[in-house]
Amino acid sequence: SDFTISNFRMSRISRNGFVERLYDQSDNGRDMAQTTASDQPHIVENGGICKDSTNNPTVKYVNVGTNLGSTFLSTTAGAISSGETSLCYLTVASISTNVPTRQTFNGAGTDFSLGGTNLRLRYNGSANTFTTSNLAMSLNTNHLVVASVNSSKICTLHLDDNSETDTSAFTANATTLNQFLGENSSSANNDNLGLQGTMSEMILYLGDKTNDISDLQNDINNFYNI
Repeated sequence: SDFTISNFRMSRISRNGFVERLYDQSDNGRDMAQTTASDQPHIVENGGICKDSTNNPTVKYVNVGTNLGSTFLSTTAGAISSGETSLCYLTVASISTNVPTRQTFNGAGTDFSLGGTNLRLRYNGSANTFTTSNLAMSLNTNHLVVASVNSSKICTLHLDDNSETDTSAFTANATTLNQFLGENSSSANNDNLGLQGTMSEMILYLGDKTNDISDLQNDINNFYNI
């Protein structure tokens, strides 16, 4: 028999989701966490999974506070301890503003900057820093960004298919890297150094990966359609 349903209302409650902990996949136990709810990066907004510019799930870092501080994650240990030589960091990321400086993987004397002008790796303070002359991220665009330091402490920075290599070697070993992810320090609500944008992939190697970068780039590019 037929029946009619009338005078009913459907409601959809949109929720937000946040990243409380980023788990270290290397079994070294160097997870990154954020216990302050307002400083946690976003993974769901208004009931929908955050997506990057190529429609892949991503983690979104947004402005907090009165300046240009950002949501962030941190660890007291750092992913790289002081005294390391060669390393390779790869990320698939986008930035939504080019106001300096968009920081990520920051530590005591070592940080990797996605913008605001050009890519930069500060390896051990200002005396051991390499800033590219022409590699700058476009706004709201997914990029593959790679920072590589070989066993001779020569730094090469890559942006998609382009790269620049420092003309001289760093003179000191790296200091602690990746104590903060997405920020310059724990003062996220009152600085202008945070990352505003997305990070869909983050890979950090200890060791010289110079000969493997091309294969790594191809694998990541194929997945993210960069």
